[in-house]
Amino acid sequence: MTVTFGDAAQQEVWHTLRSLNDTWTRGNPADLDKYFHPRMVAITASDRLRLEGKEGGKWWAVADQFSTFPGG
Repeated sequence: MTVTFGDAAQQEVWHTLRSLNDTWTRGNPADLDKYFHPRMVAITASDRLRLEGKEGGKWWAVADQFSTFPGG
């Protein structure tokens, strides 16, 4: 999907979000750590406890539990 914004900042945000989404859905979840803050906290539907930190190993397990649709 190609989306173009007239504002450079908006274009950069869009590019970052698309890159993160593509890494999550089509890439290697281990690469997600470059997008996450070292002290991030996440609450997910699949974990009883919250996830803390950006360690990729935790995110591999979360990513493996979801299916994505082509083009999604």
